[in-house]
Amino acid sequence: MTREHRSLQERLEGARTNLRFAEKRIADLEARLLEQAREEGRTGFPR
Repeated sequence: MTREHRSLQERLEGARTNLRFAEKRIADLEARLLEQAREEGRTGFPR
């Protein structure tokens, strides 16, 4: 494997790791917002 190819592989893995972190962070924030809305007696969705 060439150095350039290895570098690209490492960058790709880093990007995937960052994406997984961002997706988890977004899901956590969505869950917190939903929990807060339920505590306030609303779901955030139209009835």
